[in-house]
Amino acid sequence: MLLNKREKTITPIHCAAINPNAKYLKQLLAIVSEYNIADTDDGKPIHYAAACEGTEPLEYLLSKNVKFNQIDKDGDTPLHIACIYGRHANVELLLRTAKEKAESNEADDLAEYQNFGLASINRMNKRKRCPLHLAAGNNHLQCVEVLIQYGATVDIFTSASKEKLSPLMFACRHGYLDIVKCLIKHGARVEARDRFKRTPLIHACMYGHAHVASYLLRTGANPNVFDSSMN
Repeated sequence: MLLNKREKTITPIHCAAINPNAKYLKQLLAIVSEYNIADTDDGKPIHYAAACEGTEPLEYLLSKNVKFNQIDKDGDTPLHIACIYGRHANVELLLRTAKEKAESNEADDLAEYQNFGLASINRMNKRKRCPLHLAAGNNHLQCVEVLIQYGATVDIFTSASKEKLSPLMFACRHGYLDIVKCLIKHGARVEARDRFKRTPLIHACMYGHAHVASYLLRTGANPNVFDSSMN
């Protein structure tokens, strides 16, 4: 049975996976064991569970050894999804499970782990954004902290076609001061440059975030920098 919801065709299993009460998901999967059934965007139940405000559905799927590195049509893993929605408990659960598997030599996909880290923590989606870009750009401080704790690359950049932006630049252009402070505390470079030679300070000024600009200056950011247009 399929349900059409907001032009996306999903199944009752997907609906149950995003419900904090996992009993419905368990009941459905006991009848039809479609743990990896896809919606029209190739989203799996584990993607929906990652977006859930509770951890029960995700815990259940992981206990059934559902792979946590699966991607949807946008290249998003469950970790990307959890970071978009600010589900820090799910972020921690995914990374903790991935770490346990790696330590016991049971990594879901060894090549994936070697290339992108735990639970694809440094993997870019099709928009060329990593989980840390998404957490920083959506003001999810707890997600940022958990990602860094589990080894996310703090100064990872989007591709040049997407401006070559760091998580710090995302936070600066949105005015998220707490995220800015956290990233700098953990080593983000305040003088890093994007594709157009803009620093985090320039991003803060471009978008009118005086409080962020003031903080960057207090940390020693160079106030006399120019971008590639000499602005």
